Amino acid sequence: MPAADLVFGQTSMGSAATGALADKVLGEPDFTTVNEARVVSQKDFPYPYGVCSDGTTLWVAEGYGHRVLRFDNAASKLNYANADGVLGAADYTAQSASASASTFSFPDATAIDGSGTLYVGDSNNHRVMIFKNASAKANGAAADYVLGATALSVAGYSTPTTASSVSGVSGMAIDNLTGKLFVSTSFDSRVLIFASATGSLPVELTSFTAAVHGAAVLLSWKTATEVDNACFAVERTGAGSGVWTTVGSVNGHGTTNAPQTYGYTDRPGAGSFSYRLKQTDRNGKFTYTKEIESIATAPSEFALLQNYPNPFNPSTTISYAVPAKGNVSLEVYDVLGQKVMTLVNDVKDAGSHTALFDAGVLPSGLYFARLTVGTTAATMKMTLMK
Repeated sequence: MPAADLVFGQTSMGSAATGALADKVLGEPDFTTVNEARVVSQKDFPYPYGVCSDGTTLWVAEGYGHRVLRFDNAASKLNYANADGVLGAADYTAQSASASASTFSFPDATAIDGSGTLYVGDSNNHRVMIFKNASAKANGAAADYVLGATALSVAGYSTPTTASSVSGVSGMAIDNLTGKLFVSTSFDSRVLIFASATGSLPVELTSFTAAVHGAAVLLSWKTATEVDNACFAVERTGAGSGVWTTVGSVNGHGTTNAPQTYGYTDRPGAGSFSYRLKQTDRNGKFTYTKEIESIATAPSEFALLQNYPNPFNPSTTISYAVPAKGNVSLEVYDVLGQKVMTLVNDVKDAGSHTALFDAGVLPSGLYFARLTVGTTAATMKMTLMK
């Protein structure tokens, strides 16, 4: 029978009595009306099968309409309020039971994780559609990932039963601590556990860039979330060679919901190069990022580059270049002009170099890096924020 979504407990459901009355209703104008005509609109949704919420936004899987409706600030909505967005259809009256990157066939279940990624159990298509930053998606937007199918544009299969098939999705849940996705499949009587909810690897990379400073290439990348992330291998290839070489490795942060920033400095010599990252999880699974290009040149002058990251906490990388072999001094001073650390005091070859400044024992504030080579010196300002 068609039904509405009832909203209970404007304060705390923990204190609600048995048989308590709902406070509000979505999908119907009042608590007694039933949408027998199965009208599909911005406020009518016969056969709502699954709901989920991130605490503010409510998502309703509306099976008969083959769509998922979004209600922003759902708890403050009035009875019979309009939805604020729709996935699975281009507008609020369209109904298309098909398998494509932007359509569903009888979605039964929804789940949402702490990063705002929405998971839709597309039951009749035997797949799970995954929408990154779902609340910002336009109406009818395409999914970003899919589980249970070989591509976003096709349906999965109900048989045979395999480790990747999700035959008739009937329920889902997300463990936000580990990133695991739990999917119940009614056609084959089981619950599947996916270690990575995105269906690829459990690391959400948000950027990967290269900045060239003479012969030094400063690679930087950021992640939004990580699950069981062991490390990133930095790989490089020369122009047209097609052969990738591992030039370094940076440890991952394991499992975290906090954004992380990484950096690596390579000194490949003059020429044109491409870089990529090989991200490996603790189970040995790996994937590659997109490739980025850079052109490095031999340093012809003395240079002290801005540290990265800046501001930083508690460590940062300082890059510098010297045009000829000689004694190099790199020191750090506080705002009072007192030396707090010597990072380099050695003979260096001509070329680009880096030094790590670990300020773990120092208080927040401004610091100055001073590079001296012979009678030539340069100073650069840095900000430590703890």
